[in-house]
Amino acid sequence: MYTTRCDHGKSWDGTTCIGAATTTSFNNGSTNYTESTPSAMEPGVSGSNGVSNTTDMINATSHLAYPYQAAETCNNLTIHGHSDWYLPAQSELRSVFSDSSNLSGTPSGRYWSSSNYLFSSGAYDERAYFVDAGTNELGYQAENLTYKIRCVRHD
Repeated sequence: MYTTRCDHGKSWDGTTCIGAATTTSFNNGSTNYTESTPSAMEPGVSGSNGVSNTTDMINATSHLAYPYQAAETCNNLTIHGHSDWYLPAQSELRSVFSDSSNLSGTPSGRYWSSSNYLFSSGAYDERAYFVDAGTNELGYQAENLTYKIRCVRHD
């Protein structure tokens, strides 16, 4: 798995990442917290398959939270001659930060994964998982909050 050299919003000057990282909401910025039971219509249900999650979110045009801004950003990214970027699932994102040797600088703060949070009751409520880059700990939060994103791709 490959990751962008810099956080979204920053650019590589040949030596280091410059500029400021931009943040985005996971969803369309709405606060429509509607519990729903898992179904084929609920995007981002995988904890390990970011490609599937991103595709599901891009295609979930009838979902209340559409468009999923974080997934759209990665899906629309073309950089280094590649356009097959996606928003990583929670396990993929933790893998990126556990081996930071392929990252420029020291990432810090919270980054959205493409994984929705599932209550023990089996319902979703417009929360999604994030990874704290400094601690590599997993958490979940309301999808309308803004965090950084790090896009990834397979070769």
